[in-house]
Amino acid sequence: MISSLPNDPKTWRDQLYQGKLYKLSPSPKTINLVREVNSFLQEIFALDNLTQVHKKLDEDDFFQAMKTIRKNLYEGKKYRLLLTDVLVELGYSEGEIAYEPLRLRAIRHNGHLNPRAKAVYYPHRDTWYSHGQSLIVGWIPLHDQTEEQTFEIYPEWYKESVPNNSEVFDFDQWRENGSDRKIGWQKKSTGLTAVYPEATETVPIKEIVKFGAKTGEQLLFSGAHFHKTREQTNDLTRFSVDYRFVHLGDHQQGIGAPNADNRSRGCAVKDYIRL
Repeated sequence: MISSLPNDPKTWRDQLYQGKLYKLSPSPKTINLVREVNSFLQEIFALDNLTQVHKKLDEDDFFQAMKTIRKNLYEGKKYRLLLTDVLVELGYSEGEIAYEPLRLRAIRHNGHLNPRAKAVYYPHRDTWYSHGQSLIVGWIPLHDQTEEQTFEIYPEWYKESVPNNSEVFDFDQWRENGSDRKIGWQKKSTGLTAVYPEATETVPIKEIVKFGAKTGEQLLFSGAHFHKTREQTNDLTRFSVDYRFVHLGDHQQGIGAPNADNRSRGCAVKDYIRL
């Protein structure tokens, strides 16, 4: 992983499109974002040590709390401004990029045993969700995490086709359900009834990128990377936030990562927020 960004954003975007990974040190803006999000979570859960929330709330109560949290992070002006600060800190200015609002990821201890959460653990590419090949993902941990707590990336499949069912995902049909699905997991039944893109065959994995991360660090990677969330079996719940963005010029010109196997339909970028 590369630890510092070149001064020219185009240079590091092109490197990301080629499959490179950037893991950046905590910055004033990411630390500020983490502080505000953690404060909100601690208030909602009435808990200081968020990694122990599974001991306080059962799955149903946790789900109800997460509905409120996700909606606030996704729709709240405060959190959009905090994310805008992070994007500007990366070197972008008004009109250059479009982004999705902040998303919270909460991976519970033994959460993989819950049938409603099965899609969380599917190996996938984010581009299978109609985001386009210019997609860049930013991931920020809300607390220190070991490599057993984060996720795995499989770089050998970056340019290689993985058998998958991405053709089942049509963004226009998805958004017909209103904002609930875009925000994520607002109905208990969604995890059981919705069809999500996934690999349809197990592919051989020889190269795995694993990583730990400190609070406020930032991982930048292409949304075309094949990757998978790790199961949590260490009596901890993992919290992180992530966001997605595209450079509008790249998107309009078809500049981005190679498309090895993405057959999703529609374009989520039309609902992104312009910086």
